[in-house]
Amino acid sequence: MVKIIDNFLDIELFNILSDMVETIPTTFNSEDGWEDGLGYGNTLMSKPFINNNDFVPLPIISFQNQLSSYLNVSSKLNSTFYNWNNSNITWHYDDGYEYGTTFYLNKYWDKDWGGELLCVDNTFVKPEPNRLVIIKTPYEHKTCITSPDAPNRLTIQTFI
Repeated sequence: MVKIIDNFLDIELFNILSDMVETIPTTFNSEDGWEDGLGYGNTLMSKPFINNNDFVPLPIISFQNQLSSYLNVSSKLNSTFYNWNNSNITWHYDDGYEYGTTFYLNKYWDKDWGGELLCVDNTFVKPEPNRLVIIKTPYEHKTCITSPDAPNRLTIQTFI
């Protein structure tokens, strides 16, 4: 199952998170090697932010609370900022989780820049500002490569 929600957050919180992604330190660089050849290119990731942790910034807590409420779940949310540069992820399942979500943080994304999410049922999702994509696992999906001319594709990946 794939569900797409446009304008998931109010514009103020979206802008705060969009600006925040550039300031969060990264702890993983995919050029150091994806597990089992999972991806290609350069993707930077922040440390995971797990809800109910004292070290989670307030805007991320607000995002996680809204996501928990939308999904009607009370389980742990694990959110990570991703900063994608000319990269993709190959076909995979988000094993070990009930849901995997992608929240798009770019304030603008041109259709020619790539980076779309493609699902096994041929669902094709263009990155759009303030768009949330929810995947109920197990469900095979991948991200298409971003163009070398594109800015970095900015997302919050959350696993529940």
